[in-house]
Amino acid sequence: MPRRFRPAVTRLFGAVALALVGMAASPPPAMAFDVGAVIDSIRLSRYPLREPERRVWGTENVRDAVLVGQMENRLYLYRYVREGAKTFKLDFRSQPLVIDPEGWKASREENVAVRSPRAGEAFYWIGYADRTASAGKATGFLVDDKGEAASVNADKQLAVVTSSRPWDEARRAQALATLQAALRDYPTRLDTFPAQVRFEHQTAPDVTATFRTLHQVARAIPRAKTAEFDRALSDLRRFVMSQDYREIDPDGKDAEMLIALNDYGFWLAESGDTAQADRILTDVLRRDPSRTAAYLNRADARWKQREKSREERAYYEALAREDYRLYCTKRLAAKETIPGNIATRIGAALEVSTLDAQACRPRLAIFQAIQANDLEAVRTQLAGGQDPNGLNEHGRSALSVAVSRKQLEMVRVLLDAGAKADGPDNGFSLVASALPDAKDTRPAAERYALADILIAAGAPVDALDSNGTPLLMRRISYYSDSKDNLVYLLEKGANPNAREKNGRSLLHAALQTPKNFWFAEKLLARGADINAAYTRMYYGNSPMWETPLLEALRESPSGDLTPSATYAVPERVTYALAHGADPAVGGYGASKQAPDRNGLNEGLSLAVRYLQPDLIDQLVQAARPPQAPLST
Repeated sequence: MPRRFRPAVTRLFGAVALALVGMAASPPPAMAFDVGAVIDSIRLSRYPLREPERRVWGTENVRDAVLVGQMENRLYLYRYVREGAKTFKLDFRSQPLVIDPEGWKASREENVAVRSPRAGEAFYWIGYADRTASAGKATGFLVDDKGEAASVNADKQLAVVTSSRPWDEARRAQALATLQAALRDYPTRLDTFPAQVRFEHQTAPDVTATFRTLHQVARAIPRAKTAEFDRALSDLRRFVMSQDYREIDPDGKDAEMLIALNDYGFWLAESGDTAQADRILTDVLRRDPSRTAAYLNRADARWKQREKSREERAYYEALAREDYRLYCTKRLAAKETIPGNIATRIGAALEVSTLDAQACRPRLAIFQAIQANDLEAVRTQLAGGQDPNGLNEHGRSALSVAVSRKQLEMVRVLLDAGAKADGPDNGFSLVASALPDAKDTRPAAERYALADILIAAGAPVDALDSNGTPLLMRRISYYSDSKDNLVYLLEKGANPNAREKNGRSLLHAALQTPKNFWFAEKLLARGADINAAYTRMYYGNSPMWETPLLEALRESPSGDLTPSATYAVPERVTYALAHGADPAVGGYGASKQAPDRNGLNEGLSLAVRYLQPDLIDQLVQAARPPQAPLST
């Protein structure tokens, strides 16, 4: 080692003990997210739930899949029997498992867990709790293999088990067998089993008849009697939230029920419960899409909902406007005058002065046609004046939706109609969606046909996502096993020196692991800068400029940490030095615009941890002038 470096190296080796202590005390890095949970979610998504339920719990094995769907304060247990690797059938769906509407709030999330029957048990246990739940209390449901349910409320003194089916001795014994373990299991965990268990029978109401009666009571009250009407609406709402509104006259035998449901949705929106109003009115329109008034009522509910949901304002605004268009389109088609106050309200929402056929033409039908893969319907929409660059409620274009569904002919039709391949797409990259899956074994010309026509139409290969990350950076960071896609993007002109928002380069990402060195070679062959630096952090006002070499040196030595050991130099370090990395580039500097040449100081302080004098020599010899003076 050259004489002039000895003082600095000696000082650096003197810091080894402190470095070892710090490394030994450091906790293992935390995972950014639970990969297993993501995989489970994707796998379980193939088992359908009834709209608008969302899955809050699920598990799958070789025999069956058990899931819990939630709709407001109602839970539903599903069991699917698997008949093969990809085939399954519904075994049962439970009655609504009703969480007490008096204590339930839409803003809270229930912690749901299911215990399947074991060792001859007859019931599933669905336990739930939330952060506000009282300690020492357990709430949940027993569900048998027919989907019949019983609610359970328990503490250490008493468990009350309530069912709409009468209890006999055999069924009580079966329930007790499940409760003995379930009440002390996650998420309930009672310390002791209740001293007393009481089984109660509560006759199930006639849902349709009771709803009709409560609706008639509310409708008969003059709206001027606000307090009286509010009490009647509260009774009606409490009843509906204790049932499944989708089971009110499910066969459509009573035409008056749709009128009653529409009234109920309208009243909910007026009272401020716009989210539930939206769900009720959506169900009305599911049953009868020709019910014109329901579009207006749902539009008003969604327009109000946009004020409550800042993050989803654009979403509800787009849906409300579409409902307003559907309402006035139907009125115009029937040659019915739109009342003046309603016309004013709709005109303001649509930002038009006249509600003519063009202003009222629905805008989202083309997206439904794309979802249905109905090419002729899409052509009809475009021929009727649909803007090929219009956005849906999620801020995505028709082209984006078609690309994500890999609909090649649909994409051609949209491009021919003027869809912009380089248009805004709410943070999505069209080319990213067009790239084939790693499991796609078709010939390359077929696999890349979709991406080819998009790029030919002007889709940028280096498009940034909503986080400011170039496509190639995201692919090398998260999908590096798809080697053909990486090569394809480079060959299509992707910038080998592209950087993410913080300035980190493609080479930084490619050198993160030796398995991607092959791609680093391709980047370097196309002009990638081995000394590209980004600001990793600040020390006061001094930025730390990080090159791929410095990032590689920052890798923790592997093996037992002892002062007498030596540690293998990371392959990343060896690779970077072999490919011309200059240790002098980077390090702490004064400029926030470009790196200083103070990298050797930082590089040596990191290299000393490996206790490899040869590495120190390599760094010193590879550092090119000019260099900042070494610290002493």
